[in-house]
Amino acid sequence: MGWKIGWHFLLFYHKNVIIYNMEKIKNCHFLEGWEKKKILILGLGREGKDNLFFLRKIFPGKIIAVADQNKKVKNKRIKKIKWHLGKEYLKSLKKYDIIIKTPGIRNEIVLPHLKKGALLSSQTEIFFNCYPGKIIGITGTKGKGTVSSLIFQILKRAKKNAFLGGNIEKPVLKYLFSAKKNDLFVYELSSHQLVNLNKSPSIAVFLNLFPAHLDFFKDFNSYKKAKEHICRWQKKEDYIIYNSKDP
Repeated sequence: MGWKIGWHFLLFYHKNVIIYNMEKIKNCHFLEGWEKKKILILGLGREGKDNLFFLRKIFPGKIIAVADQNKKVKNKRIKKIKWHLGKEYLKSLKKYDIIIKTPGIRNEIVLPHLKKGALLSSQTEIFFNCYPGKIIGITGTKGKGTVSSLIFQILKRAKKNAFLGGNIEKPVLKYLFSAKKNDLFVYELSSHQLVNLNKSPSIAVFLNLFPAHLDFFKDFNSYKKAKEHICRWQKKEDYIIYNSKDP
């Protein structure tokens, strides 16, 4: 069963004192200036709630906006939230400087509603830019969840300080609070998570590729380009593992 985050989880951590290395998070260059920006979380599912928890911990006094088509996601017990819910939820985006989008919402739906200069980001982008350890990213049309779990178990049996998350139903931002330089993070990456990513993992595993998710991408070429992001920005010291015989 996958790890899940609900309102009870968010409320517990919001009300209780937990020791985190907050300075480490705040010193992440990617987050510089965010405390002065108007931030909106687009989509409040499992990952969106993790995004909200993360932002609330690093910016405890800040008003954070949430936009979602589903009006039922509203919870009045969570304070300092600006809600934009219902059919017109996308119209609110033009008021904000930073939009943290859930992977399931297509870019072409969002982009027309952004103001000039706004940053469209994601949980995956925040994690890749702030995680101090090494990331092992796994993608492929089929098998990425199984391979991610296998790699994680191998690392644990080898007594490595390894963690598992991503598309495998485990939101990842909570790991940033305790992450160390020698940690290894096994990250299952879907095409939805890769499409806006401009940073690649230190070790990339590309399993296979064939047409899929064409309800999300306009064609197979767009889907393929999204998958290529897993290695597009790798450095010369990084690794890509793939099947050269896979067409």
